[in-house]
Amino acid sequence: MKWIRLRSSDEKYFNQAWAIYEQSFPVFEQRLLRDQQAAMKDEEFYFIAIVEEERVIAIVGYWIYPQFIYIEHLAVHPEVRGQKIGTKVLHELRELQKTLILEIDPPVDNISIKRLHFYENVGFKLNDYPHVHPAYRLEYKGHELKVLSYPQGISLHVFKIFRQYLNDTVMKYSER
Repeated sequence: MKWIRLRSSDEKYFNQAWAIYEQSFPVFEQRLLRDQQAAMKDEEFYFIAIVEEERVIAIVGYWIYPQFIYIEHLAVHPEVRGQKIGTKVLHELRELQKTLILEIDPPVDNISIKRLHFYENVGFKLNDYPHVHPAYRLEYKGHELKVLSYPQGISLHVFKIFRQYLNDTVMKYSER
């Protein structure tokens, strides 16, 4: 697996990566293309195409902040799901030796419960702080998500720093 940081929508693997992004997340969890293009120019943001044999098999979008890495989006191409690619990506991110933070839907149905178990099996911990992710697009409202972290739960202080970073830095690349 080769990791390629995409900085522009003109790059070779962008269209394949963007297709995975669009088919893997509901519209309310997606940036508009112009907002993604702006975010990719931010030095703290890494939009990674994970490539095997000239084909994008997964994507990960993450932000590096001094106290943590925020994994904003992680998706595996539908044709290669179940091959532990997501696990391998998370193991690579763990090698960066920082606290990892990500969000998932509340575990209320089979799919969301399986997703929680997937992250717990990789070592993530569920943090019990109420959290609403701001909307990426004007026609939507923020939505409740659960915050997970690795290698352990985060303090309320770190959660507040994360929430501030999300609102002030990550979400400046959205329709607001």
